[in-house]
Amino acid sequence: MKNRSFAPEQVQQFIGAFSQFDTEGDGSIDVRQVGHLMFLIGLTPSEEEVTNIMNEIEQANGDLIQRKRIEEAQMNEEEMEEPTIRMGFIDFLNKLEDFKNIHPEQFVAIESNMSDELQ
Repeated sequence: MKNRSFAPEQVQQFIGAFSQFDTEGDGSIDVRQVGHLMFLIGLTPSEEEVTNIMNEIEQANGDLIQRKRIEEAQMNEEEMEEPTIRMGFIDFLNKLEDFKNIHPEQFVAIESNMSDELQ
């Protein structure tokens, strides 16, 4: 596992926000919600950055998605739906770590907000 530079309080904040989007209660979220989730915790990724994150998760889960599509097609060819690509919390932390390396100033702002909330 990566050596993270997030304080325990930040991780708890991220878990709380992530849980709000975990509608199925399975520890994962629809990857299309990642931009909203990042905004909720105080980050402002560009549309291109959100798209890149979504594409990276889709590529990482490509084999799993392909297997699911095949299984669904075998079960019921007529009612096959486009699968929802989901990402787990560790995937989300990895993407936050990458985002922090690119935009450290945004994390200074959310750390400051957290300090204000604790006082």
